Amino acid sequence: MSAPNRLSAERLRHLLTYRPESGCFFWNVESRSGFKQSAINHMPGDEAGTLRKSDGRIVIRVDGRTYLRYRLAWLWVTGKWPTREIDHMDGDPSNDRISNLREVSRVLNQQNIRSPVKTKKSSQFLGVFANKPGRAAPWRAAIQDRGRQIYLGAFMTEMEAHEAYLSAKRRLHEGCTI
Repeated sequence: MSAPNRLSAERLRHLLTYRPESGCFFWNVESRSGFKQSAINHMPGDEAGTLRKSDGRIVIRVDGRTYLRYRLAWLWVTGKWPTREIDHMDGDPSNDRISNLREVSRVLNQQNIRSPVKTKKSSQFLGVFANKPGRAAPWRAAIQDRGRQIYLGAFMTEMEAHEAYLSAKRRLHEGCTI
């Protein structure tokens, strides 16, 4: 996003009010669209934002551009756009309370992932994989650390593998809040 077209903190505060205790924004102004501005989009006091079904994040359309609500929360509170990634410490992408947000590097943000990639369906748990058929133990656990994969062992149950993964994650990943 280019800097000249970027929303300023002053403009944001004029249009919206942020409530840090709830993480929600509310409109300060009325918005109209359509033929001769006949359709009311929102009134002052209406909650702003729409749930994006693809990832569970809330987006808000301001001045013709769509913004992630957590990035607007950061701008509203600090007066500056974040230069790095914003991490939801509790892993809930719709919890935009400022106390739940932190500006971190991409590495730290990735360390706070709480669910497995949806394309890898061998396990419901992060860091747990099904072993090849015929192995003595049907599950294995592994974790990434500093660009390398560390094998954590083979396990009889998915839960045992998950517990081994969580133990290693808490030890190795400083960004982990699990």
